[in-house]
Amino acid sequence: MLLPALLSSLLGCWYADLPEADYDIVPYDSPYLRGGAPVIEKVATGLECPDGEPAVFYAVYSEADPGPSPVAVLLHSSAFDYVIYPKPEGELAGEHYAPSDSGDHRMSANWGIKKVWETLGVYRQIDTTEVNDGALPAALLEAGFVVLMPINCWGDLWHNDDGDQRNDVEAEYLERFGRTFATWMIRVIEEGQPSFITDPELGFAERMDGDRIYLAGLGDGARGVIDLLRDEEIQPRISGIFVDSPVDDLDDWQAEVSGVGVGLERIFAEGMTDPGLPYWSLERLAEEGLLDGLNLAMAWSDIDPRVPAGNLDGTLEALPAGACVHNAGAAAHVFANADIDLARDMVAAMRDGAGGPSCD
Repeated sequence: MLLPALLSSLLGCWYADLPEADYDIVPYDSPYLRGGAPVIEKVATGLECPDGEPAVFYAVYSEADPGPSPVAVLLHSSAFDYVIYPKPEGELAGEHYAPSDSGDHRMSANWGIKKVWETLGVYRQIDTTEVNDGALPAALLEAGFVVLMPINCWGDLWHNDDGDQRNDVEAEYLERFGRTFATWMIRVIEEGQPSFITDPELGFAERMDGDRIYLAGLGDGARGVIDLLRDEEIQPRISGIFVDSPVDDLDDWQAEVSGVGVGLERIFAEGMTDPGLPYWSLERLAEEGLLDGLNLAMAWSDIDPRVPAGNLDGTLEALPAGACVHNAGAAAHVFANADIDLARDMVAAMRDGAGGPSCD
């Protein structure tokens, strides 16, 4: 249902509080938008977050465009957390690795929901080390995309599932499913109404073109892009990718940043040694030829305070010719979601392979 004008006005306020109402579809307002009557549709699934709440995703699209439209799966940043001293009787209780500026830890559904709304630019910053003004979703809509935005309430760098990529359940007393949920977005695109969706009707299901699938990852969301490209069933279906401020060399990350190693050991578990952390990198994907034929765009900064210096050196050398790469040269983290010109250039490079003025 579309809520009345009062809710619309609430959402129109920049960084407004999330509405308390139980909604399905609401208007999307942003100063970056250029018409098109976009809406945000919330979709519940049968997957549970660690706090027992249902995992949800959001579809953002223009009701004025009947489709079929290209689809971008946009994975949000700040998806890394763990409980420092987990207990079997309260696996989420106690101090968490990641700080919280929102009152919710990063392994809760409420935090994931707020993070998506922050990424859309209609909620206050819950990770103050980034600026998320909603420029990237606006640029995607302007370019004709349907945008799927799943929450990550597992703090697992979008890596874990219930198959080969299980977290260390014995150490954590809980299961993580970030990779599962990211993979489910591909199923939504291909199936329209998969069995895990509990809502009876979707407003966007018939608007998606399953032959034009793109992946975009902000910060830690880039880890999810890597995982999806590692799936031999998904990778051939992807037309282009955009990653913003990725940490690619995980060995370097854990060596340079205190506390990261414990989290990686929990998330990757046996995979720390087999196949090893370098396997899960853009650099290795490029060396194996798995980025060939993809339209590829990347924004980064050589003075990003959240990415160790030199972390991307091997990645930049390995990227295939024709990739659109932009060094923002700023002491910040995540760039295209607060710079509409950069966002438009990155989206064009991801969709069409056309380099713009932002491509170095």
